[in-house]
Formats: sequence, C-alpha cells, structure tokens
Amino acid sequence: MLLLVAAARGATHFELLTASLTVLVTQLLPGVVIWRAMRPVHGWWIEDIALGGLALGAGLAVLAQVAAVATSVSMLGWLPLALAGGVLALPVLSVRILGVTCLPPPRLWGIASAASLAPASRRRLRRSISCSRCP
Repeated sequence: MLLLVAAARGATHFELLTASLTVLVTQLLPGVVIWRAMRPVHGWWIEDIALGGLALGAGLAVLAQVAAVATSVSMLGWLPLALAGGVLALPVLSVRILGVTCLPPPRLWGIASAASLAPASRRRLRRSISCSRCP
C-alpha cells in the first residue's frame, strides 16, 4: 500500500526507493525469517516471499502498528523486527532457517507467469493505468 500511495502521488525515485526499502525491512524480512522457521524443510522460494514475506510480514506489521497506536508506544512498531531478531538469535532456529532448501517452482507457475506477461495483458494494464490518471 505504501508503494502504491507513493507512486500515485508522483513520488521521486528516492522516495520510491525509501518506500521499497521500508517494506523490505519492516515486512518482507521478518515475515520470511519467521516463515522459514515454521515451514517444512523442503519448499519453494515463492512460498517464502508470498506466504512468509508478504502475508505473514504484513500481518505482523499491521498488528504491531495497531498496538503502537492503541497504546501510544511507538516502539511497538518495531516488534516484527525484534521478533525476527529473537528467532535468529536462537541457535536451533537459525540453523534450521539457514538449512531449508528451495525447490524449483512447478511448471504450471511458469506458464501462468508467462501468460500474465503477454503483450495483450501489458497493453490492457497500460491503458488502465493511463485512464486512471485522466481528469
């Protein structure tokens, strides 16, 4: 959401880079660390990013921000990073997190990705973006 808002209001490249790094550090990193501690040893990297990084990380970030606002303690916003650091500090979990293996994704995912990037789809996307900026 942060990236969409930054892009929609005509942010500079530096602002977009800052927003991207914020999402990476506050949501993706803690989510991937915690997900890798819980998931099976063999899995797909797309699971790590989508389920762990984005879904779990965003959920943790939202909960932390709600707690920070509700209690007026802004330091609670750092809770996902502290939780990820705590997980990495445990030797048993850090060995497990670093020892997981990533399998190649199924072929169907590649076909679906290629189909979504087809020129017709890109043209439709460009039209919808250009029309959303029309007065």
